[in-house]
Amino acid sequence: MLRRLYSTVIRFPKLTIALVLGVTVYLAMQLPHLRWETDARVYLPKGHPAIKYDEKVDEIFGVKDAIIIGIVNEQEGIFNPVTLARIARITEKVAALPGVIADRPIDVASLSTATIFVGTESSIGSERLMPHVPADAADIARLKETVYANSDLFVGNLVSKDGKAAMIRARLKEGQTNRYMTYFQIQGILAAEKGGGYGQGGWAAGGAWQQKWGQGGGQWPGQGGAQGWQQPGAQGIDVKQPEIKQNADTFYLAGRPAIEVTSGLSAMQDMRVMIPLLLAALGMTLLVIFRTARGVVLPLFVMGASIVWTMGVMVLADVPLYTISTMLPVILVAVSIGDSVHLLSHYYDHVLHDAHRAGSEITLQVMDRLSLPIITTSVTTAVGFLSLMFAQMPPFIVFGLFTMLGIFFSWLLTVTFIPAVLALLKPKVGGYLAKRRALRVHSEQSRLTGILVRGGEILHTKRRAVVFVLLGLSAVAALGTSKLYVDSSWMSDFRQDSDLVLGNKMLNDKFQGTIFLNVVVEGDKKDIFKSPDLLRHIEGLQKYVDGLSYVGGSRSVVDYIKNMNTTLHAGDDKFNVIPDSAAQIGEYLFLFSVS
Repeated sequence: MLRRLYSTVIRFPKLTIALVLGVTVYLAMQLPHLRWETDARVYLPKGHPAIKYDEKVDEIFGVKDAIIIGIVNEQEGIFNPVTLARIARITEKVAALPGVIADRPIDVASLSTATIFVGTESSIGSERLMPHVPADAADIARLKETVYANSDLFVGNLVSKDGKAAMIRARLKEGQTNRYMTYFQIQGILAAEKGGGYGQGGWAAGGAWQQKWGQGGGQWPGQGGAQGWQQPGAQGIDVKQPEIKQNADTFYLAGRPAIEVTSGLSAMQDMRVMIPLLLAALGMTLLVIFRTARGVVLPLFVMGASIVWTMGVMVLADVPLYTISTMLPVILVAVSIGDSVHLLSHYYDHVLHDAHRAGSEITLQVMDRLSLPIITTSVTTAVGFLSLMFAQMPPFIVFGLFTMLGIFFSWLLTVTFIPAVLALLKPKVGGYLAKRRALRVHSEQSRLTGILVRGGEILHTKRRAVVFVLLGLSAVAALGTSKLYVDSSWMSDFRQDSDLVLGNKMLNDKFQGTIFLNVVVEGDKKDIFKSPDLLRHIEGLQKYVDGLSYVGGSRSVVDYIKNMNTTLHAGDDKFNVIPDSAAQIGEYLFLFSVS
């Protein structure tokens, strides 16, 4: 069967080459539609208890991972007119973005949307913390006093303890498009605040970032018509932007959405750099080995085409590219280069002995000898990746499946395209090999071959010592495996001097943290959360959690109940406790629900 395949290829080389090039061009045209998926939740299978509970919590509480905007002013602090106006302005613009959940003002949490509880001993209500930007120093002082008087709600949450940083949190709608679109629009808003770009998003329709995702016209896919977000000025309308005063404010982005988007962008950039460098390095190596154009071009084409075919099929199958899939091209290059070099090396050996035979005859003889070894190495390599089909994480299953498919494509191109081209070309070897043939020194060893042969002889002579050394190294390696640990932090994937890592560190230093873990307490009785005993248990859990080394702080309904109780008693700190009455707790919970 294999002989029939490559015999047909050698008999019809032009048709084979045309088919391969046609398929390669068609699949290459699909690559711009390759989509990235960096949502951390895709690493768990559908129906997994963690995913189901995450969806349940979202349904009940509307809890979603937020993108975090940090505003830091180390010189004046954030309690100054320019920074407070900037917080209000950014909050308003972010809330207007189509990818942001903003059903209520507090959905985009900041100083300008936060509420506080106010009241007397007989009545209590809520009002906006900063309904308007303070106009003078007295108003700013009152705002600052209010914030720190309610430190259990705001300090470490929206304002840093030292008053030099403020946080804006925005919950994003589901979907990769919303995630990427909103990330870039927020970048644009911050760029406008720094003195450049558009005030309502900071990007021009058809700009560089928009072209990166293949979009145009100021809209993103699935958001046409009334749902589309149109850039002001994109249709030739001259939009006047308000003058923005500048000061020492600096901006940072953090949170899981920012990590996921940055991870996708970094992976894409790595592939753009890694693949050309890898092909260039291999091209130079092939040139040194074979010293002919065909010895360089044919293996490189097989490597490139196998990558294009694999990723093109991913697009046609509507399968996204996960972060782990960035290793796919490297693996395919390793497999392709081995098979191609193996084939070409034997081809040149045959040509060296008799270059006067037809190229098709030499190629057929080479394929008769190598077809079984080549398919054997490909199958054994593919079977190794077959084990990933039993992984629990869907991205690993996809990675294993398409790696096997890429190995198959690499084998197919090696045994079809290369023989077809060699059958058409006149047999030829490089200048060095041609000189050896002219001098009839076919059996002369090259310098590298001589070194390898001598090394093998030495190893054979001292084989017992070599075995003991290898056993010692194996023991050390086995000891090393016991020290392995799993690092599930995405931040370790980035350079320590990257903006994301620096921003994340800055915000973690200033606030209670940038990644949130939701702990849900469920009751099985009606009005169970009006029980003072249960709330005290929750308070105790908070105290325990706050003592953990990697926890910056916690917040629960207990904090709001205690804050309301304090407010109702004229701010007396001795009432910063959970009330003893279930009825009173019920009143506070009702007020909390409508505030």
